[in-house]
Amino acid sequence: MKKKILYALLGTLIVIQFVPSGRPDNKPVSGSDIHEQMNVPGDVSTILTNACYDCHSQKVNYPWYASVAPVSFLVSSDVREGRENLDFSLWEKIPLKKKLKVLTEIGEEVEEGDMPLPVYPFLHPEAKLSQEDRELILNWTKQASEELLD
Repeated sequence: MKKKILYALLGTLIVIQFVPSGRPDNKPVSGSDIHEQMNVPGDVSTILTNACYDCHSQKVNYPWYASVAPVSFLVSSDVREGRENLDFSLWEKIPLKKKLKVLTEIGEEVEEGDMPLPVYPFLHPEAKLSQEDRELILNWTKQASEELLD
């Protein structure tokens, strides 16, 4: 009985490898990225790239496991949801009022430890934010908001 269950699970795992995950493509728009639209200091840029861009941009670096089901379905879903909430690659297209709101939300999410999602730094150690990193992001979001209002 145990062998039958094991074979059924193994067969299911093999079959789902052929089901498309619906992985979002990268379609960067030249000139629209936040790095091209705003003054993003180097240290903040590195943090955004390492901790945010794989879900919140059109420059996702998909790891090998993003091609293996069922994890591929989760990664695809996370990227789609992340882009729906914020896509740094389309910063130019966001209205000013929403940019100000987004910057405030970024600061709050990072300060409270809600972003990046807890599982992400576990798999991507370079995305783990120190308290200093969190303060840099918080200070930058405030400064960036002020620059937008000038």
